[in-house]
Amino acid sequence: MASDNFYVYEHWRLDKDECFYVGKGSGDRAYRRNGRGTHWGNIVKKLERIGSGYEVKLVATGLSEKEAFALEKERILFWRDIVDLSNKTDGGDGVSGLKMSPEARARMRIAKLGKKPSHNGTKGMKFSEETKAKMSAAQKGKPKSPEHIKAARNAVWGENHVRMTSEQYRDRSNELRRQRRRRAREMRLVAQGNQ
Repeated sequence: MASDNFYVYEHWRLDKDECFYVGKGSGDRAYRRNGRGTHWGNIVKKLERIGSGYEVKLVATGLSEKEAFALEKERILFWRDIVDLSNKTDGGDGVSGLKMSPEARARMRIAKLGKKPSHNGTKGMKFSEETKAKMSAAQKGKPKSPEHIKAARNAVWGENHVRMTSEQYRDRSNELRRQRRRRAREMRLVAQGNQ
């Protein structure tokens, strides 16, 4: 069953009032910044650096995927000789809703094992106990500034976290429990009154 929820869009530079990217998408693809090429990213960074930006213009909506691919190719062909497009291909390619097979996912996983991530530090990486011990030893004894300590605490507890004694915590918990019971009692009374 073909759906007609695709569209063709263009990204326009506000500083020159010209198109620099043509794409096909569905949902919020036209407005997302991720999954773009390096050339596109460099143009956007430059626009932000000079205090400008870009605008999304929808060329056509309510298209089938085949129609969207055809129009994307047509628009890229039109703009290619007029402006510096960041599109690397002539359009009409790409995949929608790609579902990778378990075998393909396993191959990709194996290919990435042991490689350092290109971004995001070590988040999500699994380390052996030996590696964890080495990382811990490397950090021990290093002086940490008050700003660093505060940032680390905020990362774990949140910026507005207030440290409490066990008595304060107990009193706060008891008060919250009383409030919940009071609200539940009030809701029961309201429900009984409506019957």
